[in-house]
Amino acid sequence: MYKLSLKMKMPVLLLLGALLAAGCLGSQTTPSDEIKTTPDGVKYIVDPAKIVSGGPPKDGIPSIDNPRFVSVEEADEWIEDNELVLAITYKGVKRVYPLQIMV
Repeated sequence: MYKLSLKMKMPVLLLLGALLAAGCLGSQTTPSDEIKTTPDGVKYIVDPAKIVSGGPPKDGIPSIDNPRFVSVEEADEWIEDNELVLAITYKGVKRVYPLQIMV
């Protein structure tokens, strides 16, 4: 029979403990005195008037219709050797996209 060492048991026990805690916390309900209702009958916990937009508006990020690609030599001037990139080969064409551009 295979026995797990303490090093192997500890992560498993921590994961099980975290899942158990998450399950217990997730089962708690919101007290009814915290639930409010708008005049038109919509229930809420956070006042809708206090919600602030957190990003660009709809269509606020323009599409890139004609992207400009550069050679490896040109990109080598501004991409570091240890920089993360996304490499794709599609229909025999190889492309590399630096993650700093993708996010």
